[in-house]
Amino acid sequence: MTDTDDRFSDLPDHAGIAGYEPRFVDVDGIRTRYYDLGSGEPLVLVHGGDWSGKSSANTWSTNFEGLADRFRVIAFDRVGCGMTDNPETVDDYRYRTDFTHALSVLDTLGIDRCHIAGISRGGGLALRMAVEDPDRFETLVVVNSATFGPPSGDEDFRRDRVFDQSAPDVEPTDPEATRQFLYQYCYQTDHITDEYCRLCAYMRSLPKAQETAEIMQEQGRLDHWKETMREQMTETYRRIGDGVLTVPVLYTYGRNDLTVPIEMVTAAYDMLAQENPDVRLTVFNESGHLVYREHPEEWNRTVIDFIDYWG
Repeated sequence: MTDTDDRFSDLPDHAGIAGYEPRFVDVDGIRTRYYDLGSGEPLVLVHGGDWSGKSSANTWSTNFEGLADRFRVIAFDRVGCGMTDNPETVDDYRYRTDFTHALSVLDTLGIDRCHIAGISRGGGLALRMAVEDPDRFETLVVVNSATFGPPSGDEDFRRDRVFDQSAPDVEPTDPEATRQFLYQYCYQTDHITDEYCRLCAYMRSLPKAQETAEIMQEQGRLDHWKETMREQMTETYRRIGDGVLTVPVLYTYGRNDLTVPIEMVTAAYDMLAQENPDVRLTVFNESGHLVYREHPEEWNRTVIDFIDYWG
């Protein structure tokens, strides 16, 4: 354990949020945390973010209640994220590990058919899952995904400028680090609560999260991970061009997202819509990267209406 753990002694060991109780399951040797709420058709939620403690299924907490009234909601921590175990070996720190683990989560939970929604890197992951196993998914919802792209402009420049702020430096395990990070990403900020920031910091302070940070940064695996991600996205583009993705797709976009320009979103829409007539785009005004948290009731209703019509 770390010397910062005493700051989080009042938090639940499982890092559940807003009173929700997560569960744990073994997925091919990876202890995986997930939420399982409601009943009905399964809707799987895939969070974004990098492999670190602060990225987790907790990000969907503002949507759980509204969605669980209509679906069986499954939201899991991706491999190496949140409370889910790290990859087994250093060589497994690659993008393929992410999507094979995600598909194995569904296998382990016995989910043969489902709706799926993903944000940011989770949106790219959901698309990769859908073209890998297209018969498994009824509908697909993508939220602000630079991972899926396609690339537009100078992404490195945009991110350097967005995150080059004058706020004082803080340790990654400080709740204030999460707060600063989310303020840069979001237009609406009421959802950035003390509880959310403290849980992110707690998970980031765990030894397994620090191990991942050391491997990705100091052992040079981050560049390798990005390279493998680009390879898998290229394969995703190819399969979309081949007409593999036939399920209805909804892209929800926050107009004020500084990290995903509208040109990228329209290019993604064009790529999807060329081979699939059932693709829709909904733009949320006064919203940044985390549309579903910034406008949870409207986003939930948009998704439910889309699935009820097409699913």
